[in-house]
Amino acid sequence: MKRFHDTNIWDKAWFDDLEPRQKLLWMYLKDACDCAGVWSPNWRRASYCVGQKVGPDDLVALGSERVIVLPNRKVWLVAFVAFQYGDLTEKCAPHRRVLEALRRNAIDLHKYPTRYPKPTLPGTLPPRVPLTLEEEEEEEEEEGKGDARGKGSSGASTPDPAADLPPNLSVGEFPAVWADWVRYRRRKGGVKDWPDLFSRQLDALAKYPDPIPADTLRQSMQNGWTGIFPEKLAPNENHRPTHPNRPDRNAGTTNATAAGDYSAAAKRRLEERERERESARKQSL
Repeated sequence: MKRFHDTNIWDKAWFDDLEPRQKLLWMYLKDACDCAGVWSPNWRRASYCVGQKVGPDDLVALGSERVIVLPNRKVWLVAFVAFQYGDLTEKCAPHRRVLEALRRNAIDLHKYPTRYPKPTLPGTLPPRVPLTLEEEEEEEEEEGKGDARGKGSSGASTPDPAADLPPNLSVGEFPAVWADWVRYRRRKGGVKDWPDLFSRQLDALAKYPDPIPADTLRQSMQNGWTGIFPEKLAPNENHRPTHPNRPDRNAGTTNATAAGDYSAAAKRRLEERERERESARKQSL
């Protein structure tokens, strides 16, 4: 399981004042708690992991603004939910697990002040300040401030990510993945003409059959890339369309590969995957 971690904690006065075992206890609690920041006390296990004997008295040193003991005697990290998730919503599957854990432990987030923006529970009015980077960027764009990171955005309004998609990219999962890509790419910044960039990328992706376009965007986002590389996933290495992020080194030449070649290769790849799954299923019986 992966979680966010505040790397500035080593510069904070309250953390400096802790004993070494208490610092390790704090790190252990953040890792050992559940998705809502609730830890079922097991001091023997905690002492083993910390390397020194720790107990309830060490919770006092951490401060009641950070750690409290719930009526059910479980330990709760007060700012954990706000720091890890921000705005909670029933529409998000991982958030539903968090909300269920909060209800199970009778925790009302709004009763506990934290230094992080309070999460908004379903059915309540969200605070005015933006809780996510996307919301903050949208507000700055509306105010004409341009890109939130100041990396050369022209300040023009963002086009609808789902608008003007080529027909073969307007179906299936691609529209949702493309919307994620547009938000991701704008956060990276460094572009003066966003409509031109997105138009060239769509033109390049439209040359490939499903599922290469969506897989290409996922690959770039997972690796932190600012460009797209559909040719890396193309089944035919000898016939790659011109890359949308670089000048065409072979301008004036023709690409002899027809779209049907890619479709046939993609179909063969899907058939091979299906045969592999069927073989694995038979072996498991």
